[in-house]
Amino acid sequence: EPDYYSRLKKSDPAYQFAKPLYTPHAKFGWVQTPDNEGIYRGFRYPRAEFRTRVRINRSGFRSSSEYTVDPKKLRVAVLGDSFVQALQVKEEDSFPKVVERLLKARGCDAFVYNFGVSSTGTIHQYQILKEAVLKVRPQVLVLAFFPNDLTDDSPYYVHEDPNLIPQYSLTADGRVDLQDFGGQKDGQSVLQNYVLPRKEGASWAEKWMLEMDKAGARWPFLKSLRFIPAVLNERFTPKNFYSAHVDVYKKVYPPALAGSLKVTLYFLEEIQRLCRAEGVELLVVLVPALEQVDRPMWDQFLDERKGYLSGDDFDLERPNRVIGEELGRRGIRYLDLLPSFRKEFWPSRFYYGQDQHWNAAGHRKAGTIIEKYLGENFLRPPGR
Repeated sequence: EPDYYSRLKKSDPAYQFAKPLYTPHAKFGWVQTPDNEGIYRGFRYPRAEFRTRVRINRSGFRSSSEYTVDPKKLRVAVLGDSFVQALQVKEEDSFPKVVERLLKARGCDAFVYNFGVSSTGTIHQYQILKEAVLKVRPQVLVLAFFPNDLTDDSPYYVHEDPNLIPQYSLTADGRVDLQDFGGQKDGQSVLQNYVLPRKEGASWAEKWMLEMDKAGARWPFLKSLRFIPAVLNERFTPKNFYSAHVDVYKKVYPPALAGSLKVTLYFLEEIQRLCRAEGVELLVVLVPALEQVDRPMWDQFLDERKGYLSGDDFDLERPNRVIGEELGRRGIRYLDLLPSFRKEFWPSRFYYGQDQHWNAAGHRKAGTIIEKYLGENFLRPPGR
């Protein structure tokens, strides 16, 4: 969420875009609104962690360049969620751009396309691959896999409005049938201000935020106070809540997550099949979460929930190990960034503390590792 203090400053409002940052999409759930530009800020008390200018091109992806096909260049497409989207850093500091610069320094004239969309899982990225990525005829596809992609691929873990998430059914033999997507509700996008819809039985904090949103239509100053409950909750309430995404670290997956794993693997195979049919080299990059890299942070997380969670039930390496083994069985090449990030985490920090996405140093680290792997395993003369 944006820093609520910045909303008090007329000259520099938080999360200010010419159009809403996201818009509903019939197959992806949502996409970034095409041909858009604005400022993205990271929420942190009392000041924002970052402030970046963001440009969304006519294709609906974060880039100052329009996406065309240049047969003279090596075309590398990067597909994934918010770690690829990289709203937290300048575009030139994002790891797709780092890869592009390093490839050029190697003597390879390359263009790296950023197809990142926040909060997407493998099921959504498969659709983006079919509908958008293949149009630029990439020769290499880098698919960034984040641990919470497992929960994003499950209808039981949906944390956004279900009407914006493509629905599907899992058959007894492990196959997935995509269902029709409902689209918008009453012609309105609940992502208009990136505020989740309020439900009956909402907490006092949610009710406060909703009332401040309503009052803000008449008195903007009141809307600027909407994040006060979030700060109070973070600072003063007991840490007895449970973030469902940490299920991915459980030593024994609950049934919903075990079913989600089947969905994820199915769509990884479909992505592999599409890439082979189109002559695209595929590399899956396993992106580590902050808690996997910063063990003291994870220990603090558990300590604050003592009596509620037990460290004996969790294995921080499990999602990487499980996905890595399954990719290996399917002959899909993958690159796990976790060991490198753990080895060099101190004294350099690669993540924002509150936002928990990579900062410029994290993107530079990831881009350097990925480019080295591409240079050693995938480089070939451009053209098809």
